[in-house]
Amino acid sequence: MVIINRFFAICFIFYGEYMLYFVYKDIDFKHKLDEVGKSSEVFGKHIHPFNELLYFVKGNVLYTVEAESKNLEPGDIIFIPSGKYHFATVDVSSEYERYVLKFPDAHVPSYIKEIRDSCSSFLGNSQHYIDLFEKLDKVNHSYSNEELYSLHVCELVKLLVELYHGSSRPAHKEAPEVIKLLLEYINENLDKRITLDSLSKATNFSKSYISNSFKLYMKTPIIQYVRTKKILMAHKMIENGAKPYKVAKDLGFDDYSTFYRSYVNIIGIAPSDISSKSN
Repeated sequence: MVIINRFFAICFIFYGEYMLYFVYKDIDFKHKLDEVGKSSEVFGKHIHPFNELLYFVKGNVLYTVEAESKNLEPGDIIFIPSGKYHFATVDVSSEYERYVLKFPDAHVPSYIKEIRDSCSSFLGNSQHYIDLFEKLDKVNHSYSNEELYSLHVCELVKLLVELYHGSSRPAHKEAPEVIKLLLEYINENLDKRITLDSLSKATNFSKSYISNSFKLYMKTPIIQYVRTKKILMAHKMIENGAKPYKVAKDLGFDDYSTFYRSYVNIIGIAPSDISSKSN
């Protein structure tokens, strides 16, 4: 599983596999094109502590966000909240082009935070928004980093308001029942010790069936998924002022060293570094 590290207050604009890539403060915006035959069939199995907005331009892609999946069509927009496991299964016989905007919760209007988890991550076909992404693409050559940062934040908030205006949501493919049950149990019990035994007891499925089904659908081992979700919860708790040792205990880690290694591997820095910034 790939975990994306924290943002850095620097700016990059370069070409290659990225048609454009802008990173400044807590905004990460890229326009990416994967050529025919490039990389593997499964792209970017990951989970991270920030939000991601993807605008699909072209390709043959099945996109999965937790228990939802959809064969993308040009113009589709996906909003992936922080902490949601997601990946793209790509037919590499076609080019895969998309715009991706990454940003923290600080830029999400409060009312959208309240409803996003009850909404589908797949926000529908919105081809008219291509003008917005192309605009952000072009202005990167005309403004300073601070000006570009302000423009990206303004356009992002405007886009989120428009996307969540109204209640209609497109159809998407539901995950198998066993996956939905497992995800529901895991997300509701992150403060408990979760094992294959406890998952089997909670869902009435055998341990082998759980392991095989989860790996087949989610492309990652279930216990690794559980550990990652726990670490992301721990990260939020520590950012809010909780002590790392107490967080590790509250989330069911057997010892602090195991928690510490997992935290550094997933978040990219030590929990004490986050804790010291919060104090």
